[in-house]
Amino acid sequence: MNFTLKTSFVLACLLLLMLVTACRRDPPEPEPDLPPETQEGKDTFGCYLNGVPWKPSQKEWGNNTLYVQFDGTYFTLYAYHNDNGRNERISFFSASIQNMGQYPIGKLALNGGSICNFWDIAKNKPIVNSADNDVISDGLLTITKFDMNQKIISGKFWFKLQKNDGTTIEAKEGRFDISF
Repeated sequence: MNFTLKTSFVLACLLLLMLVTACRRDPPEPEPDLPPETQEGKDTFGCYLNGVPWKPSQKEWGNNTLYVQFDGTYFTLYAYHNDNGRNERISFFSASIQNMGQYPIGKLALNGGSICNFWDIAKNKPIVNSADNDVISDGLLTITKFDMNQKIISGKFWFKLQKNDGTTIEAKEGRFDISF
């Protein structure tokens, strides 16, 4: 009987030791709503659009859904989202971006400004365009990296575009990191 009591005690201690030292499995971290702010040409873009995370779709049939055009004078950035019946584009245009700095979003893309618009691609027309006369626009495009040697442009943005009919598109915490 003494042997069974000792065996039971040893087994209970081993069980207790296994329970105490067992690996604890934390639930997996959820995927972040937006890509991290980087400056390495990782081809990322994202913002909260009217409070909802908005990111470009993955490449579709080999077509890029995120790209930059820069010819030394004119800068254009396009981000496309095509999912769940939505076919949208956010785009920026400026004739002023030559280096890092802040570029106000408004009606003119000249003299230090930028134009921003939000398109319904299916209808092939802008829903809201900061350059339109009936749009009140506010916002800022901030270029945090502009490297012509490595062909990387990174930055942050926010904007609020409101039409006279009340249509409002608001982007917060926007960020991008693109190779071109």
